[in-house]
Amino acid sequence: MQALSVNHLKSVYAKLMGALFLSLLLLAAGYFFLYQHQQKNLEKIAQNQTLEFTKSFKEFLYFRALPLEGYLQSAAFFEDTKGRVEAMWDVWMRASMGMEGVGYDAVLLLDRTRLPLASLSLIEGVGEKELLGVIPVESLSLEYPIFVRSFVKLQGKESKERVIELFSSPIRSSLRGEIQGYLVAFKLWNDTEISSLDRLSSHQIHLLLEGDDSRGYDLFYPLQDFYGREVARVGVVLDKSLALTIDRIFSFQIAFVSSAGLLASLGILALLFVLVLRPLRQLSKVLQEKDKATLKELLYKEDEFGEISRVVQRFFKQNAILEQYKGAIDASFIVSKGDLLGNITYANDQFCQVSGYKREELLGRNHNIVRHPDNTREFFAALWKRISSGRIWSGVIKNRNKRGGDYYVRAVIVPLMNDEGEIEEYLSIRTDITELYEQMQMIIKQTTDLLTGLPNKQQLLHDLENPLSHCLLFVNINRFRGVNDSFGHEAGDSLLVEFANRLGALLPMGATLYRLGGDEFAILLEEGKGEIETLSRDIFATLEETPFIVAGTEIILSARISSACGVELLYQKCDMAMNYAKINNLSFVDFDRNGQIREELERSKMITRMIQEAIRSDFIQAYGQKIVSVKEPNLYKIETLMRIVDGSGKITSPFIFLEQAKNSRLYSRLTRIMIKKVFESFKGNALEFSINLTFEDILDHETTRFILDSIQSMGLQNRVTIELVESEEIGASPEMELFIKEAKALGCKISIDDFGSGYSNFDYILKIGADFIKIDGSLIKNIDTDKNSYITVKTIIALAKELGIGVVAEYIHSKEVMEVVVELGVDYLQGYYLHEPQKLDVLLA
Repeated sequence: MQALSVNHLKSVYAKLMGALFLSLLLLAAGYFFLYQHQQKNLEKIAQNQTLEFTKSFKEFLYFRALPLEGYLQSAAFFEDTKGRVEAMWDVWMRASMGMEGVGYDAVLLLDRTRLPLASLSLIEGVGEKELLGVIPVESLSLEYPIFVRSFVKLQGKESKERVIELFSSPIRSSLRGEIQGYLVAFKLWNDTEISSLDRLSSHQIHLLLEGDDSRGYDLFYPLQDFYGREVARVGVVLDKSLALTIDRIFSFQIAFVSSAGLLASLGILALLFVLVLRPLRQLSKVLQEKDKATLKELLYKEDEFGEISRVVQRFFKQNAILEQYKGAIDASFIVSKGDLLGNITYANDQFCQVSGYKREELLGRNHNIVRHPDNTREFFAALWKRISSGRIWSGVIKNRNKRGGDYYVRAVIVPLMNDEGEIEEYLSIRTDITELYEQMQMIIKQTTDLLTGLPNKQQLLHDLENPLSHCLLFVNINRFRGVNDSFGHEAGDSLLVEFANRLGALLPMGATLYRLGGDEFAILLEEGKGEIETLSRDIFATLEETPFIVAGTEIILSARISSACGVELLYQKCDMAMNYAKINNLSFVDFDRNGQIREELERSKMITRMIQEAIRSDFIQAYGQKIVSVKEPNLYKIETLMRIVDGSGKITSPFIFLEQAKNSRLYSRLTRIMIKKVFESFKGNALEFSINLTFEDILDHETTRFILDSIQSMGLQNRVTIELVESEEIGASPEMELFIKEAKALGCKISIDDFGSGYSNFDYILKIGADFIKIDGSLIKNIDTDKNSYITVKTIIALAKELGIGVVAEYIHSKEVMEVVVELGVDYLQGYYLHEPQKLDVLLA
């Protein structure tokens, strides 16, 4: 063990010596590098001095011209300028032509043809003629109306060549007027002028004319005339004192650093090993292996490594919490990350589950792998514009999964920044809201008429809950069924759409148009009898004056209108007024002006109170009536019927209260109460039974969901027949088709009730897969004496047999009626002659 320790120390010593030798080599290499670098720095200093002088000299020339340019801008009018020049002549003369700190040696004022108006020269031997001779003609051109600065050579009387700086500018009669003349100033460049430059700079500066010796200068600055030709040059000898000082300091620093570095190398190497290398290895082990024992050992140190270890410990704790947060988010949300191009770099299990893709199918692919084609380019352009600017985006996105199905997510996309504030990647956290979205769409469909796109009756009833006072109109098309019979339902639908468009064009501001169903529309507007009368007249006039075109045929439609104003029971009031108009063949009825209808309203209120009391006191009772098989009279099914039986035992039929229940929005509650009682009664036996549903029931998602869930939970599959009251609305309802599909999946049978009383559409019956039709009692009750009823029923039965649909005859009230329908071939019989309705608990006892 000791030998091993000695060998270990020798190995460490050899490594330290090698490290020392390497450090010396590095010092020598560093010295050579620094020397080369210092030489380059000296060259760079010279270059910077050259650039600095050139820049400063340009600025010097610019600022010399600035006072005169500013003077001209402040005196832009020719007469004004001329007056100022003449007024300032003596002042300039006494001040050596100084102007705001700059001395000019000569001035010329010229008119627009370049003829002199005034002149002054302090240049020895140079007068107005000589000055005019050196001015570049092009600088005083009407096509060159700007301030010009240039240099010229001037030959004096003593034949001595001189350099003059020339400034010229046009003068206008007004701010944007034509040029009226020119002002030209001259500055002589001589030894005095050059010496002033020496005082502004630490360099030696000389003016060099043609033929002067140019040796010994570090740089030259050309003085150019108006045409860009060199007139003279300024020679500069750069000040090298700074470079020499820096070079001496560098030499001393290199010597000192080399000596100190050599002595410090050994000590540094030793200290590095003891104080840095060993603790760093321990920390590295802690971070890589999460070695808690080593971390605990380091925690008690009082140096920097102890502090780092405590920071590492806090990091481990926070990281553990963050991992739990991440686990919670991954379990609850769809999470993904993407690079700057939108390519997926991380996808959690929720993303894979909802999208249908495996993780390896997602990673590296762009996020548009789940993009739905319904999303526009503009939508994603706006999204990318926001997040690429570093801002958070949130909203709802429609996506498509691997199987091609749609799903909706509420997404939050966050740009993740680095320490420099640059975007590194994008984090997307999404919530699957597909079920919520579909429920919202279902609600929208329930309140929207599918044919016209208008709000429907359900939406109108909801809007009428607003306690504000309104006026309501019902508009009913007269004899519309004749259009359907003559031209077909497709043509009738087109006519309804056109009728709705014409009504919409007549509406005043703030009014809303609804389609209640069939050929009936409603208009809700703010209270005002005058508007009702005006709108009604407009509707009648439009119908009379403008015919409708149906299958190439002109049709003049007529309508009935009913109205009511106020806060309460507007729908019931209008409905009563419309019924009154139909009975009495009136085109317009105002409820508020008709006493008989108001009596009907009081009756409606009474019925509504009766329904509310029945719900509170559990007076809703389930009754049943047998539906007897013709082939096997001992076999029967039971149609369940609703009754209200009050505390005194009085029985009220749905004929009395059902329509009012719909108007007062209590109908859905009655349906659910009845269904619950019926299902509870039949769940303990094996009998087949039927329940009655209307179009309003099918539109109520809560009701249909309750029915389907109850059938499944109570084990009533294959025993329930759903009797649908035949109507035009059902024939055009996708909600109905969806409900029937789900009901049939549970073994339910479908029967069309009251067939032959109205819509009577065999195409629709085939489409929904009806199992039975129940012929309306109005056709059955007199079939033994009414030939027309006999023929109609016979035809219906024959068609049903051809289509494989069972037939039920209701309203069997006598032996004679029963014998006729049995002869015609019905499958089932129902009526008081066979069985009177009983309380369901008594019937099933």
